[in-house]
Amino acid sequence: MQKKSVKKVVKKKGDKGNICLIYEDEGVEGKVYFYTHWRGSNMREIIRQALIRGKDRWDDAPYLARIIFSELIKDDILGLTGYGIAPFEMDRSKLVFVDLKEQEADGMAFDEYILKPKPLDHKKRLSYTQLAQGMH
Repeated sequence: MQKKSVKKVVKKKGDKGNICLIYEDEGVEGKVYFYTHWRGSNMREIIRQALIRGKDRWDDAPYLARIIFSELIKDDILGLTGYGIAPFEMDRSKLVFVDLKEQEADGMAFDEYILKPKPLDHKKRLSYTQLAQGMH
């Protein structure tokens, strides 16, 4: 009798993360989440690079949002998985807030953030309310 070979299947959890874009226009607030399955630990640098490249669009929220998403997916622009856009957080994971009206990323002014973003704390998760109240 032949022995059957058994292959061990290892599932990778990924390096998940969400970038929450906060919009406000004429008193109406909204959020859009950009999700990554594999680049969560790099989100702050991704945002930093997008802000540097898109500095001329800091006052134009829809354009800046597209610049941030383009920076996120730039190495896999035609891929079918690994990234998403939604009005809610996907796969509760690392989370970075970008307030497009206030021009802040994780509570830091854009011009300060591009010099040195905060390190990503994988254990600390703040709600939008906590962030808005300055608890970061």
